[in-house]
Order: sequence, then structure tokens, then C-alpha cells
Amino acid sequence: MIAFVLVLGFRPDGGYVGIVAAMAIILLFFFMMTSTLLLFPLQFISNVFVDPQTLPSWLQGVVDINPIPALVTAARGLIYDTATFEQSDW
Repeated sequence: MIAFVLVLGFRPDGGYVGIVAAMAIILLFFFMMTSTLLLFPLQFISNVFVDPQTLPSWLQGVVDINPIPALVTAARGLIYDTATFEQSDW
């Protein structure tokens, strides 16, 4: 997948180090998950597909305690070279 998007012309600001770091934390996160049955529904109530601000308020509370947004934000930050070690609002 990464080779495919690079062939298509995507050039991440974080460079190859950012890509490898993002892949590493994603793999680490998924190895730590004990069940795909838990992970599958969590991705649909996260910031992976939609901005949490557009969700109903009761669902925003669920997104706030979901671990997936932290993973997505970290991976996006590493790829775009905007990652920091500060705790986010989630």
C-alpha cells in the first residue's frame, strides 16, 4: 500500500522515517489489541472516517475515551511531520 501511494505521487513531509515510525506504532497498537471484535467497532466511532466535531454530542463523549483517535493522530502527525510529544485533548 505504501509503495502504491508513493508511486501515485504522495510525498509525506515526515519522509521515510515518519512512514516507518507511523507503521511501527500502528503495528504495536494492533499487536496489543486482544480481539478484532473489539477493534472493528471502535474504528467507526473515532476520527478515522469523520471529524468528531460533526458527530452528535453523546457520540463525541464516546470518541473522547476511544484509543483509536490517539493512534490516528499520532500516525498522521508522523507522516506529515507535525507530531509532538504533548498530550492532546482527547
